[in-house]
Amino acid sequence: MDNSKKIFAGREEEIEVLTELLHHNKADLLAILGRRRVGKTYLIKKVYADHLNFHFTGIKDADRTIALAEFTEKLKALAPL
Repeated sequence: MDNSKKIFAGREEEIEVLTELLHHNKADLLAILGRRRVGKTYLIKKVYADHLNFHFTGIKDADRTIALAEFTEKLKALAPL
């Protein structure tokens, strides 16, 4: 059994979908929606631990300008010009 399945009881379906996306031969966009504090970010970080090159988590109560500025800064820090 996959180690991530042991960590997330009751999340087998989500883990299966996330794992299937790794095997696509094309680009995919994944949006995770749900209530706060239910483990969305933790699930993604654990399932994709060996595959993430960049990730950004939204900012609570931030307007679009602030969110885009933070995203841009984090992306620049990863690959400075």
